[in-house]
Amino acid sequence: MFTRYFIPIPNELSPAINPGIEMSEVLTSLEQSGNQSVMLDSVVSSAQRARVEQDPRNPCTTLSGMPGGEPIHRGYSKGAWSPPGVGENGMCVLSLSTRHHKLTIWSKVGRHWVSLACLSDVWFEYNATRDWTTAATTTTNPPAHLVYEARCRLLAVSQLVWTPVYRDKRGQFSSLVTLMGNGCVVFWRVECNFKCVQQASVLNVCEANMTGVSAVHWCHTDDRKGYLTVGSNEGSVRIFVCHFTDKGVNFKSVCDVWDKCDRLCVRDVHLTHIPGSKQHLAIFSKHNLLMATSLRLTNHHNKSPSVIHTSHIFIADLEISGIIVFEDMSVYVSAKDGVVKHVFINVSGEDGKTTIEEGDTVFQSEDVMYCGLATSPNNILFAVFETIRVAYDHLVEREPTLVNVYRLGDIHTLIQGLLKSPAANLHSKADVFESIRINMCKAGHCPVDLIRANQIPKQSVATLKVHYWLVKICRSSCITDHQLQETIKELEPLLQKAIMGRWMTDVLKQQCSGDLPKMPSLLLSLSLMTEWLKNTHKLTNTFESLVKKLGSNKKELCPVCKEKVPLTSLTHGQCRNGHTLPRCCRSLLVTEPNIICPRCRVYAHSDSHIVMKEKVFRCTYCDGFMVHQIRPRQ
Repeated sequence: MFTRYFIPIPNELSPAINPGIEMSEVLTSLEQSGNQSVMLDSVVSSAQRARVEQDPRNPCTTLSGMPGGEPIHRGYSKGAWSPPGVGENGMCVLSLSTRHHKLTIWSKVGRHWVSLACLSDVWFEYNATRDWTTAATTTTNPPAHLVYEARCRLLAVSQLVWTPVYRDKRGQFSSLVTLMGNGCVVFWRVECNFKCVQQASVLNVCEANMTGVSAVHWCHTDDRKGYLTVGSNEGSVRIFVCHFTDKGVNFKSVCDVWDKCDRLCVRDVHLTHIPGSKQHLAIFSKHNLLMATSLRLTNHHNKSPSVIHTSHIFIADLEISGIIVFEDMSVYVSAKDGVVKHVFINVSGEDGKTTIEEGDTVFQSEDVMYCGLATSPNNILFAVFETIRVAYDHLVEREPTLVNVYRLGDIHTLIQGLLKSPAANLHSKADVFESIRINMCKAGHCPVDLIRANQIPKQSVATLKVHYWLVKICRSSCITDHQLQETIKELEPLLQKAIMGRWMTDVLKQQCSGDLPKMPSLLLSLSLMTEWLKNTHKLTNTFESLVKKLGSNKKELCPVCKEKVPLTSLTHGQCRNGHTLPRCCRSLLVTEPNIICPRCRVYAHSDSHIVMKEKVFRCTYCDGFMVHQIRPRQ
């Protein structure tokens, strides 16, 4: 987001505060007063403007940095998350473009952000071997238009979007589509399990013949194929078809959704397929207008793509700042007036006539602006970006000063959906559980029928993990029902024992077929698992050979005083001197609390990821990534 600051008139001319601007010319036509302010709006370079637009009373650096509370994040203009699987171990990566004409890819390692690659260097090198060489070798003094086109290749990124993960002869990849300031579209090939800049390359550079791109959206259709919808500041909206092949990208214009350059900036675009039909629906916003257009997109040689019908509706007085489109064609729209409205889009039959019905106003605030709207990955939680409203502030994009999070969805429907089809990776449903927690905190009671103790052995591991999370939510929701609190205290350790029992059985089954690990900590971990299953009468004859290999049970020693630590609990271990440490949720070893799951609040040993031959630490209860290096003991 761009921010324009009002800078007070300085008492004396200072080139350090206002570089490159002759303040005397600006001040000659102004009346000198103590409380007057002037907004600097001179034509300066990007580096100078980055310094000029900062308040001199709060000096800070303009170097690139991750947004995390630091004052140096103002240089970022655009960002986009990749699909899962592009980063290491199935994680996502974040692509960011700056006002300093840099395009970088970041990843989160533990609690820290790490820069993986700077694609701008690759882009400059790609252009240096083409445009600049052509312009320099044409004549001694190359024509101005060749030099201009060559320099335009190096303009900043206007918009960027990721495609889903595809596969070709070289393996799995995702394409980062960047639209440059001169109207060209750059397709990057970013390999999955991305680690360094050598895994990113330019697939193709195509001409879109659209400058001032303000909005972009990717609609997936078939394998390695999709539609790219682009909106511009001039008001036009165009759809391109993209087909990834082993040789590159086939790119061509399909249809002009809106070909009138009415100077109404397109803020958001969205293209979706209409269920049960061969038509598509394009939804886009132009100032305070929400427009819906039904399209017929086909590659048949006898039929050309065409626009069927377009309808519009006025949302508010000021500009639309964000739209969210659901599968049932219901749309949530936020406007800078401080409102979020719910509208419904209907497309009738084969004629494709579109109608927009205005629903209720979901949120409304006074004296503030809504400058953005977003949802969680499962469309359960809303995030409304809010900023203070001042006179004529709707003409300038400002950074949000507040983010409000709202839940969406009925709690009973959410719980039934979780239990009916429990996810393999429960951490991917974290926003669903957060919505349930918010509902319980507001209601003050538990609307969930908790599982009974005699039903636990009959359930699958995925279902047990869902019930375990529901029990933890109930325990942290300040419920005043004393009988329910006693039930929760009884259920939580039973669910933990059931989940850990299944986990230990799977680990021991894998160790029966191969050689034993040589690390002493892993041998001790296997001994503790066999001891626990033996004490709970769940050690079957299948593990007799493994028990013989392990020999006599090794005793675990306290890391502090080297006294023996008996195995009496799955959550913690305590020696006779009173030293209490948490037990690892993967290996049962007592460990220092350095590696933690931020969702389940359980810990892991530094060698526990080797138990299942993994490279990362995963939680046993939610299968999510664990955060390491938290307050290591000195």
